Amino acid sequence: QELTSPFDPLTFTHVAGRGADPFLPIAWGHAGIQASPTLESLFSDPPMIGIQTARDTKSYSPIGTESWEVLGVIKANKSGAKDRVVGRLGEWAGLTDKQRHDEWVTGQTRRTNKQAPNPQSLDPQLVREFTYRPLDTRWIYDSPQWVDWWREDLHKVLDADPGCALVTIPHDHGRGPAAIITNKLMDQHAFRGSDGGNGVWFQWRPQSAGIFTDQRAVVGSKRTGLSTLVLDWIDGLGHSSKFEEAFCYIVAVLNAPSYTQRFWKAIEVDSLRVPLTDDPQKFDVMAGLGAQCRDAWLALRDSNRGSPGREKVLGLWGRPSTKRKWSRSPSRRCRPWFSRMDVISRV
Repeated sequence: QELTSPFDPLTFTHVAGRGADPFLPIAWGHAGIQASPTLESLFSDPPMIGIQTARDTKSYSPIGTESWEVLGVIKANKSGAKDRVVGRLGEWAGLTDKQRHDEWVTGQTRRTNKQAPNPQSLDPQLVREFTYRPLDTRWIYDSPQWVDWWREDLHKVLDADPGCALVTIPHDHGRGPAAIITNKLMDQHAFRGSDGGNGVWFQWRPQSAGIFTDQRAVVGSKRTGLSTLVLDWIDGLGHSSKFEEAFCYIVAVLNAPSYTQRFWKAIEVDSLRVPLTDDPQKFDVMAGLGAQCRDAWLALRDSNRGSPGREKVLGLWGRPSTKRKWSRSPSRRCRPWFSRMDVISRV
């Protein structure tokens, strides 16, 4: 009987979807935020993706909590003695050919028909710090032979000293920052388990010859990663060329705890949106908060580590190791800045 009754549109609820999926409900609950530009529109380039290796849990993993756990060289302390290679990859080098292949091979190397690397090619200089998880900096043997998805384009940008990067995290974990900040190589799965990050957005990009760029964005051999939309916005505020401040403004918005707490229903299915104020004073306040938050994410300390016995690991021991120091939980440590950034609730 219901199927044969006349159609009554008043009995249906209007669903405010989006172009990609008009039937997927998006409930921002705030007209200003819903009309704000997406994060994608605030940057001139598509987001990049972090590196990924399928060897995280292998016995001879290229990842360690300390550099020497991955690979190092211990100089001989006696004349005529040989230097000793240490670390998981050093142990891997001492296996038989078949054992090395079996411990190194992954599904990706089978698909691409790659061969196990020569153990003589191991180079301790390729061990570098990278962002493995938020507030969790580890070390990785940064070689395409050991990192299945090495991301050549990502490395080219990192080699050009892009400053820091804003990296979005999954949107299904409730209250907390919608993005983190890092100035190191980042893992694709760096954000809360295996969910993966949604995108890497760099503060600066190398200015490639022959590629047209809004000349307002160019500073020497670099260009800001921000889009023309943002350049027009800061020009209108009388803040032309304040690229770092504009980047920090975005950081402040996406790190406000009220952002994910209040708009979680929308960001589950929609792009992150950033309201752009037309008040120069509010811009300055938000940029200042974002700078403090950025510095909190990048907080580092030098940790001088003594050498084991009389041995010295070449290029490793004696060099300060930088690790994040949080005397209390991250939420307590950053609360003074995060709580003040709840200003976004009143935008």
